[in-house]
Formats: sequence, C-alpha cells, structure tokens
Amino acid sequence: MRSFGVAMVLAPALATVCLADNLDKYGVFTPKKIALGSAPSMDGQSYSGGFTLNADKPLATLDYDYEVAGLPYFMVSSVANGPVEVEIKYAEQFPALSLNYSDGPSQFTTSIANSRRVETHRFTENEVGATITSMLSQPGERWQTLRLLSGDSVTFEKVGLQASVEVIDDLTTLPGKFSSSNSKYDEIWKLGARAVTAACLDAGSQIPSWRSDAENGTFVPGTRPGISYRTWNLTNYVLNFESQIIRGGAGYTIAYDLTGNRDGVQIHLASEYPSDTTYSNVNTTLFPASTATLAYGYDFANATSMTSYILGQYNVPFSVKEPPGVANSKPEQITGTWTFLFEYQDVNGQLAGFVPISYLSSMPTPEAFLYNVGKPNAYYNFPDYVILGLIGLESYMDYFDGVAFVQAHWEEFTHAMTWLVSCQGSNGLIDLSKYVVVFLGSGAGMAVNAAAVQCLNGMARVARAVGDWESADAWIETATSVKAAINELLWNDTLGNYAVDVKTQEVPGLPRHERYK
Repeated sequence: MRSFGVAMVLAPALATVCLADNLDKYGVFTPKKIALGSAPSMDGQSYSGGFTLNADKPLATLDYDYEVAGLPYFMVSSVANGPVEVEIKYAEQFPALSLNYSDGPSQFTTSIANSRRVETHRFTENEVGATITSMLSQPGERWQTLRLLSGDSVTFEKVGLQASVEVIDDLTTLPGKFSSSNSKYDEIWKLGARAVTAACLDAGSQIPSWRSDAENGTFVPGTRPGISYRTWNLTNYVLNFESQIIRGGAGYTIAYDLTGNRDGVQIHLASEYPSDTTYSNVNTTLFPASTATLAYGYDFANATSMTSYILGQYNVPFSVKEPPGVANSKPEQITGTWTFLFEYQDVNGQLAGFVPISYLSSMPTPEAFLYNVGKPNAYYNFPDYVILGLIGLESYMDYFDGVAFVQAHWEEFTHAMTWLVSCQGSNGLIDLSKYVVVFLGSGAGMAVNAAAVQCLNGMARVARAVGDWESADAWIETATSVKAAINELLWNDTLGNYAVDVKTQEVPGLPRHERYK
C-alpha cells in the first residue's frame, strides 16, 4: 500500500484570533490600492486604511501591486446588524475575481496552505478590535476582494497578509541591479526579481496549521491531504482514528502520491450544515449535507488540465453532526459498562436492565432491583435488554477485536447465555412473559424471538473467537430451533407476515378496521 494521508477538510476555511509566529520576522503585506463598488474594479484609489462595506458598496477590490503570500488577517472596528458574513477571494490575475472559484483550486499547494481561493469569515461584536486571521495561508496573489454577504455593514480597520515570504516594496534595495536603454527590459528584470523573492522560501517560514494537545487531540484544518515524507515506504497496515467535524466536513485520502500531489482515493464526509454555523454561500452542490463523496485524482473539483473524477456520492444513514458533543462508543466505555453490569448478575445468569445504571447517587446493592428477592423465582424486569446487550457485544468484537476483555469475563457471558437458553419454552420459542415488563413487546412474541436468534448466532461467533467451540455449536443449535418455531408458530401464510405472538395472530401494520373488526 502506498502512503496514507489523513486530512480533516474544514470547508469553508475557519477564522481564529491569533498572530503568526513569523510576524516579527517578515512583517505584513498591505494593499496599495482599493476600489469600492458592487463589482471587481482595477480603478482603485490609494489605500490608506479603514473602509466600510454596506448595501450601496458591498464589494472592495484590493490591489497589492505585486505578488504577495501569507496568512490573511482582518481587524474590524464596527459591525451593524451582525453577524456579518464576508466572502474573500484571492487571485494572481484580476479576471479571476469574477469566477466562482477565482483562480483555484490550487492543486499543488501543500496541506498547510489553502488550495481554495475563496473563503468566508463571520464577524460579530465579539471580534471588534481583534486581529482575525484565516486558518490557512494563501499562496501567491496580487488581487483580493471582500464582498458583504449578510448584515447591514462592516467597517474594516486593517486588512492584509502576515507575510510568509520576504516583504520587499522597493526593488532598488536589492543587492542585484539591472538597467538598460530599453524600459521594457528593465520591467522584465523587475518581474523576475519579484518572482524569485516570492518563490524562494526560508526554512520554517511557512505557517503551521495543525494544533495538538493531550486532551482534545489534533486540530487539522485543511483542503489538501496532509502527507508526510516519513510515510513513503509504509507497507499494509490498519489505521483507526476518530475525527470531530468543527465546520463543513472531514476528509482523508488513501494511496495518495507523495511526490506528485495527486491520485489516490479521496473521501469527504459532509456535515448536516447546521444553520447557526454554516455560511450562507456554502457550496452544497459539491458536497450535499450528510453525504460521503469519493473522488480520484487531484481533488474533488477540476482545475484546468488537472482532472479529478467523482467516483460516487452517497447519503449516509444519519445526520452528520458538527461537532458531536460526546462520544459513547469508545471501547473503554463499552467494557466499563459490562464490568458494571456484572456486579448485578443474578445467580441464574440474568443481567440487570437499564435501571441500576440510571442512578446518579451511590449504587444500591443488586437486591434492591430484584423482584421476589430471596426466592427461587427472583428476576429483573426488562430481560430483553440482556439480549440486546449481547447483540451489542458482537458489534464490539467486530469494531474493536476485544478478545482479551471477553476472555477475561467469559464465565459471566456464558452464564448470561445459559439463562437465555433456559427461557426457551416447550414450543421452541423464547418466552420472557414471567418477567412482566418487556421492552420489545410480547414476552414470547416475534420481536423477542427474532432478537434472540440474532443474539444466539452472534454470540456463537464470539465463542469461536475466544476458542469455545462447544458453546458456539450449542448456541447455533438453539438458534436454529427457535427459528424453526418462529416459522411454524408465528408465520401467517394467508397474510404473508409474522404475527405479534401466538395468541395475537393479527399482523401489525394492517388498517385498524381489518385488525380489530
């Protein structure tokens, strides 16, 4: 397998309040001209600082006069009817400012730079007076537009780029000189000098984008796969990771070309785009809400001759939250719950349902939840919760391969299965009727028995994984007999469906007058 790169794609780019580490080293690029109006314009006036975007003049065109690069920054002094959203475009050539994607996507940028040339920022009263920067730096540009999307107005006090290349406003300060009798040749030389100053990068000059801490993990903003040269010679391996979408979506790539910055299968999971965090100009055509998109090539969008291919786009069977507040599927949470439940296992093998774990105070003893405590027929209500929990154990083994934990508690698990098998009645069906309160409905009904078959077959797989073939064979045999009883006693051939239970042969889902006439 070729190198595997992981990139959390946050679209559109996020803003943060911070200062670049190399601000003191390189300084900033500031615009040289500005034009206010309703469309991009080259007819700019000298830029002297603050300007306002409003309904009359919703767009500002900034001209830096030459090629610049760095981390975009903004400082606002007032916001009217906020939050105010502002769309920013970056371009090397002026005509690109009129295109949806400007002159992007820039397919050869690294993961620390923004391959997208359009981003959006949201400003509120909380941001007034603070320096707001983009999360990712912009590669070379001369032109920039700011367009008001929402709100009444916003006044910018400062706009520019925290430089990631050397700031040289006056080329005459360079040690090299060129002059000739032809002014065009002189301008060509200056153009070359500009190109060199923008293309030659000092070590450590590019602004890092990833942030890590022990509690929250690694925050990975980006629009390109984050590939490391240290992964070029990896062999086949399995990578497990969790990601939390902050805004827009999350993505990663497999078998990405380390040197060519292309190919590989790229995967993007789009969030549900909640209204309170989603910008008004998000492109939901490229990534519809709660979908998974697969692509091959450079990107998900084409750029000139660098073709990308959409392999498929699929709805996911749930709403993709951003960000999820809690995680309840960590292996230690699952094993911790089982360890807790083992303390409430009855002598017959039955485990307690949800009642004990719902207590917030110190836990009472198991006897507090048993009915007919001290008698041979003592029991917990919600016995079908044991069935559902053991079905979940099979999923735990599939996802986390938790053989060590299951082996350590195999006695408790087999004890629970012994209880379940003992509930099989003389007619072959699992019968939980004596437990009074059953979550899935009728104690000897279709739902309970279908779940029991799934549980028995699933636990047989678990038994094989821990080497208990005798139990596996016995549980499969029981599952087969329960399934036979279901088909014999609960199937209604006339109606073509299963009955609720043996005593209730009406089929759920038929019109009421048909069921109860």
